[in-house]
Amino acid sequence: KTVEGRSVLTEMKSSGSASTNYTVLENTVTITGLKPDTEYVAKVGDGETFSDIKTFTTDNPGVDTNFFVIGDTQANDTTNTDLITKYLSESGVKYAFGTQLGDACDNGGDYGMWTKINKVFSDGFLGNTDTIHVLGNHEYYRGLPHIKDLLKKTQVHVLINRAEQVPGRSFWLAGVDYPFSRDKEAFRRQRASFMTKAFEYVPQDAPVILLAHHPEFIDDGAERRVPLVLTGHTHGSQFGFFGRPLFPVFKYTRGVVRIGETFGYVHSGNGSWFPFRFGCPPEIAYFRLKI
Repeated sequence: KTVEGRSVLTEMKSSGSASTNYTVLENTVTITGLKPDTEYVAKVGDGETFSDIKTFTTDNPGVDTNFFVIGDTQANDTTNTDLITKYLSESGVKYAFGTQLGDACDNGGDYGMWTKINKVFSDGFLGNTDTIHVLGNHEYYRGLPHIKDLLKKTQVHVLINRAEQVPGRSFWLAGVDYPFSRDKEAFRRQRASFMTKAFEYVPQDAPVILLAHHPEFIDDGAERRVPLVLTGHTHGSQFGFFGRPLFPVFKYTRGVVRIGETFGYVHSGNGSWFPFRFGCPPEIAYFRLKI
C-alpha cells in the first residue's frame, strides 16, 4: 500500500552560530484503516530514494491500558532521552501511549538540538509509541514555532486547550496551555479559560485524563471531578529528603495529591534547571487503567 504524504520547508535559525542554522524538509504522512494489535512494515521515500525499513505495532483496545509519563526533559542533548528510551524499551510493558508534560527541548530553534531530540522521538521505541505532549513555559521561552515544527515530525502530538478520545478506548485526554498571568486572580481566570476551551471537545460524562504543565491545574481538575490530572513543571524541587521536597515553593510540588474524587500527580521531571539533583531523582511514571 502506498500513501502520499506532505513535505514542507522549515527554517531553523535561532542558533547563535550561522554555521548551524539550516533550512530543512519536513515530511509527514497519515495512515488510516490499520488493524488493531498488528505489526506493520513501512519505508518513506520520494519514489527514488527511500529510508530504512521501519516496523510498528498498532494498539490492542481489548486489554488494560498502560501508559507512561515523562516531562521537563529540557534537553539540549540526548543523555536523558536516551535513558528514557532504554528503560521503557526494557520494561517489557506494551504501552498504548505516552505523555510528555511540557518543556521537552531546551531550544527548538537550534538545528543541532532539534535534530537530536527529533531523532529520539522519531526512531526506536519512542518513535513507535504515540506520545501526547502539552506545552510548558520553556516552549515559549525557547522558540515555540520551531518546537511545534519539531513535534509535528514525530509521534508526539500536541494538545493545546483541546481534547481527543484515545483510539479504541472509552476515555479522553485533555491538554491545556501554560498560563503566564502573575496576578493570583488573573492566573485563576486564565486557567479556567483554558479548561473551558479544552473540555468543549469532551462529551458530557465521558471519563477524561487532564494533562497540564502547571500543577495548580489539579485544582481545576478537581472542580470538574476529573479522575486523574497529570502535571509537571516543578522538577519535584530537585532536592529532597526521605521522599519529601526540601523547597516546596509550589502549592503542589511532587507526587500524588488527592482532592475529593480527583487524583493529581506532579511529575519530578527528567531534566534539570540546576546542574544536579539530591534526593529527587528523575523519574518515568507508569500507569495502568483497568478495563
